[in-house]
Amino acid sequence: MRIMLQLSTYGYKTYHSLAKNIKEQFPDSIFGITMSTPARSFIKKQTDIEYEIFDMDDFGSFGYDIEYDTLKDFEKNLSYKSLWRTISSDRGLGRAFLHGVVGYEYDQQNDYQHILTSFSIELTKIRKMINIFKPDIFIPPIAMGDFGVTIIEEVCKESNVLYLVPGSSRVKNYCAFSNNHQLTFPQIDYLTQKLLNNKIELDKTSAEKLFNE
Repeated sequence: MRIMLQLSTYGYKTYHSLAKNIKEQFPDSIFGITMSTPARSFIKKQTDIEYEIFDMDDFGSFGYDIEYDTLKDFEKNLSYKSLWRTISSDRGLGRAFLHGVVGYEYDQQNDYQHILTSFSIELTKIRKMINIFKPDIFIPPIAMGDFGVTIIEEVCKESNVLYLVPGSSRVKNYCAFSNNHQLTFPQIDYLTQKLLNNKIELDKTSAEKLFNE
């Protein structure tokens, strides 16, 4: 099983712990990671897991013109069919769409061509990373703020890679996994409604014990 982890600034120790637990259950697992700067020294010092490290900067900046056809094809697969909706969610380049918000001004280059070029480069880098490592599962962090979040989810879909976002369940040693960056759990909602309306029978003994604890 090939698993790729994306490590954030604050959650890298949690994800490393998750990787160690997966390794215990599935010893043949191979791990790749792409990470933020604060995680680098930790990952290089630890000896628990030999990670295959992917640095997005190693893929270069490409410096090509905007590939409009590639972006149009990507946009068609988005559930809301809007590339600019994805771009507006970016906490960096997306600030070009803010008006009258004090304290969040964006004084860097944000013209139309620069934004689409940046999107094209990010899309190319992520596709290249996925194609090189060929993960079975991609585990991204939560609360990331650039359009790479949406790009990764969509590239995983097109590459038939299982996209799983861990979400805290506020229960000791338990977490839930969502298959989308919005962290929705339709399967849990569906089952809960069934249970509340007594449409299915289920032994709730273990759940009641867990609730009491």
